[in-house]
Amino acid sequence: MDLPDWLYNIGLPLIRWVHIVGAMLLVGGILFFEFVVPASTEDLLEEQRLAVFGRARWVFSRVIWTSLAALVISGIISTWRVWPSYDRYDIFAGTTLAACKPWFYGHAALGLAGLVMSIRLTRGSKLLARPIRWMQITFIVLLVSIFAACVARHMGLRIHEFRDSVEHLPPMNRP
Repeated sequence: MDLPDWLYNIGLPLIRWVHIVGAMLLVGGILFFEFVVPASTEDLLEEQRLAVFGRARWVFSRVIWTSLAALVISGIISTWRVWPSYDRYDIFAGTTLAACKPWFYGHAALGLAGLVMSIRLTRGSKLLARPIRWMQITFIVLLVSIFAACVARHMGLRIHEFRDSVEHLPPMNRP
C-alpha cells in the first residue's frame, strides 16, 4: 500500500517516536522507583516510607497507563508498516536468528509481559512481596524487549542492504 509522502515522512517517524517515548517513560519510571524512592525515604519512619511509596505508586500508575496506550497503539501501527518487509526479508535471512520475525515476536512478547508486570506493580490495594525485586525483574524484561526490537530492525536493514547489493535482484523500495 502506497502512503502519501507527508504521511510516510512525518507520520511514521512520529509513530516511532511515540513508541520510544512510551518505552522511555515506562523504563525511566521503574528506574526512579527502584533507585530514587528507596534512597530518598530511607531516613523516614516505616509508616512514612510506606505512605510515600504508596503515593508514588499511585502517581506512577497513570504513567504506566499512558505508556501502555502509547506503546500498544504505536506498536500496532508500526507492525502494520513493517510486516510486509519482514515477510520479504525473512526469505533471504538464511537462518532463524538472522530473520526479523523471531526477534519481533520476542520483542512483542517480552514487551507485553513487561507491561503486565508494570501494571501488577501499581494496581491493587496490597503491595507485592518484595516490590523492588519485582521492579528489577520488570526492568530486565523491558530491556531485553528493547534489545530484541533493535535486533529485529538491524536484521531488516542488513537483509535489505544485502539484497540490494546482489546484482541480479531488483532493489527494494521503502523497506
